[in-house]
Amino acid sequence: ETAALAEDRRLAQMRQWMAERRYLLSRLSGNADRVPPPVLGAQELDNVLAALQVGPVVARSTARLRQAVHEQAQRLGTDAVPGDEQADSLALFGDLYMRLLDRVHPSAHTLLAGLQMPLLRLAVRDPGFLVRPSAPQRKLLATVAESAAAYHGSEGLDPQLLERMQEVVRELAMQYPHEPETFEEAWAALEEPLQAALRRAEIAERRNVEAARGRERLLSARRSAATALEWTLGERNLPRFVRSLLEQPWTDALAMVALRHGTTSEQWHAHMETTAAITRALHDAEPAGPEHSLRIREALGLIGYHPEQAAAIAGYLTGTGNPDADAASRTELALEMKERSRLGDRGDEPGPQAHAANPGRRRGEQEWESRLAALPDGQWLEFDAGDLPGGLQRLRLVWRGADSGRVLLLNVRGQPPSRVPAGNMSELARMLASGSARLLGEHPLDVLDHAWRAMVASLQPAGAEAEPGTSGVEGAP
Repeated sequence: ETAALAEDRRLAQMRQWMAERRYLLSRLSGNADRVPPPVLGAQELDNVLAALQVGPVVARSTARLRQAVHEQAQRLGTDAVPGDEQADSLALFGDLYMRLLDRVHPSAHTLLAGLQMPLLRLAVRDPGFLVRPSAPQRKLLATVAESAAAYHGSEGLDPQLLERMQEVVRELAMQYPHEPETFEEAWAALEEPLQAALRRAEIAERRNVEAARGRERLLSARRSAATALEWTLGERNLPRFVRSLLEQPWTDALAMVALRHGTTSEQWHAHMETTAAITRALHDAEPAGPEHSLRIREALGLIGYHPEQAAAIAGYLTGTGNPDADAASRTELALEMKERSRLGDRGDEPGPQAHAANPGRRRGEQEWESRLAALPDGQWLEFDAGDLPGGLQRLRLVWRGADSGRVLLLNVRGQPPSRVPAGNMSELARMLASGSARLLGEHPLDVLDHAWRAMVASLQPAGAEAEPGTSGVEGAP
C-alpha cells in the first residue's frame, strides 16, 4: 500500500465517521424526514468564502464558519447551504484550526488567522492536502504553526522569521488560492528565512555548548585543585588565616594550572612540590625556598592578584614574610579575599552524583538517570509549565557534564530559557519519573500533527480502530 493510498483511505474513514455522526444526530433530532435546503454549488461556495477572505482577518471555529457562510450567502441573495461533503470540510478545517490556535502562542494568532480563508477555500475543493505531508499547502501551515508554537514560549519565537511569515501571509490573503503554484510560491518565499533562522539557532547552540564545556573543564580543575590540597594537608591543623589562604587564592591558582596544562603536566607537578613546601613551612616551621615563593607570586598574578598582594600571600605561605606584620594588614588581606570572586564560581555547582548513594531514591529515578546517560545528545523534552501559554515547555537536551552531572537545555533558537526546569541529571530524572516531564526523542511531532491526531481521536466512534500513531505515550522508561 502506497503512502498516498493510505492517506486517501484515512481521509475517507474520517468522512465516513462524520456521515455516521450526522445521520445519528438527524435521527435523534427528528429531522431525518425534513426536506433539505438548497445546496450551494462549488463556485457559489467559493464566492462566499472569497468575500469572507477580503473581510476582517479572524480565525473562526466550525460554528462561526457555518454562521459566517450562512450570513454571507444571504448577502449574496441565496438561502442555499453547503452540501454534506462541503460541510464536512468546513467542520474538519474549523475544528483543526481551533486546536491549532490552542497550541500556538497568542502573539501569533493573527498570523495563523490570515491563513485560514485561503486554505479553507482549497480544503472545500481538495481536503486531501491535509493528510499529504509533502503538499506545499500543508507544509506552509505546519511551518507557520510550529514556528509560533506555544511550547517554545515567547523566547523561542524568532522575530525575524515571524515578520517574514506575516509578509507572506498578507500576500497570500490577496491572491486566488486554487492554483497549487500559489502555495508553492508562498512556501518557497519562506525557505530562505527558515534556513537563516536554522543557522542562527545552530550558531547559538554551538556557543552555549562550548560555554558549558568550558565551565565543566573549570569545575573539574577546581575539584582537582581542592582534592590535591586536601591530600597534601592531610589531618594537619593550621591557623584559620593561613588555611583560608590555601583554600581560596592558592586553590584558585592550582585550578588555573590544571585548567591550562592538565594534572599530568610538568607545571602541575611543580606546583604540587610548592604545595608540599607550603605545608612544611606552615606545619613544621621549615621556610620554603625562594623558587617556591616566586612560583606562588607568578601563579597568583595569573588569577588577578596585584603584585603586592601576591607577595604578601607568598610570604605568609612560605614562612618568609615579615613576622611582625600587624593584624590590620592581615585583616585588609582577608577582606580583599572575601570580596574577590572565586575562579569560575557561579554559585550553582551541584555535587558529583549527588543522589547516587541515597537509598531513598525511587527506582524510577535511577532508571531514568541510566536511560538519559545512554541517550545521544539532541533529545527533545516536554515540561509542564503552568506559567506559559498552553501549560507546556519544549526544550532540547544538547549537553551533559560527565563530572558535574549538569545538563544544558536549549529552546528551538539554541538559547537557554529564562526559567530552566532542571539543572542536572538528577533533577531531570526526578521530573521524568514523576511525569512532570516527558521524553519526546530526536524528532517529536509538530503542532499540526498533534492537532490533527487529537481531532481524529475526537471523531472516532467508541471501539473504532485508532489511526496508526494517534495514541501511545512517549517517554516511558
